Amino acid sequence: MRTTHGLTCPTRPVLRRRWPRYGPTCRTSPTFPFPGYTLTGAALAQALGAVMGRAVTARPFNWRMLWFAQPFWPEARYLREMRYLWDMPHRLDGAMFDSLLPGFRHTDLSEALAAATAHLR
Repeated sequence: MRTTHGLTCPTRPVLRRRWPRYGPTCRTSPTFPFPGYTLTGAALAQALGAVMGRAVTARPFNWRMLWFAQPFWPEARYLREMRYLWDMPHRLDGAMFDSLLPGFRHTDLSEALAAATAHLR
């Protein structure tokens, strides 16, 4: 029997969002956007499952837990205030990034996920 693992998404799994790979993002200048990967939470879970070799499903984040955490963790209030941003699909245009770094090789999604999850296997 295969065990299904979950990926908790702060957004609905059907919305397209930008998911950066933070290694290259941290090494680039903050003055222009690093495009990252634009895909849904469900697509991210599917790609993650292919890399991990097991089923991964996208589950919604339980935002009510932040309400309960507010008395003990003040930042929970600010995260709740920004929740509406997670419900807006978006992507970053990488034209400026590509014009400034024309030879930059974007890491394939499966390669990035394999590197990010190497410690879990």
